[in-house]
Amino acid sequence: MNVDFKWIEYKNILSVGAKSIRIDLEGYKKTLITGHNGAGKSTSIEALTFLWFGKAFRDIKKGLLVNTLNKKGLLVEGEIQVGNKLIYAKRGIKPDVFEISVNGTPVDKMASVTEFQQ
Repeated sequence: MNVDFKWIEYKNILSVGAKSIRIDLEGYKKTLITGHNGAGKSTSIEALTFLWFGKAFRDIKKGLLVNTLNKKGLLVEGEIQVGNKLIYAKRGIKPDVFEISVNGTPVDKMASVTEFQQ
């Protein structure tokens, strides 16, 4: 089954501050992210991994993803298309946030973490 990434938006993650960065990932068959060292290429991978898996891409504790200057407000949002399901997710730290909706319908917050990940 294909997974099509639609978009991702993130702020207060690693070196990214309070101004959100949004990357639109649809409309093209491939997206190439380029830049100089320190430009934020790896941060976009960290944001995707944190959003969909709740952990860091690298071998660090997820609490270390929070921007060290702001020390709060890490927030990542995004959408993927899986088959006929449009899945929206929102995940954050300080404050803790985790929301999922499928085709515009919120997934029950009482569901287990395993069900959310599926």
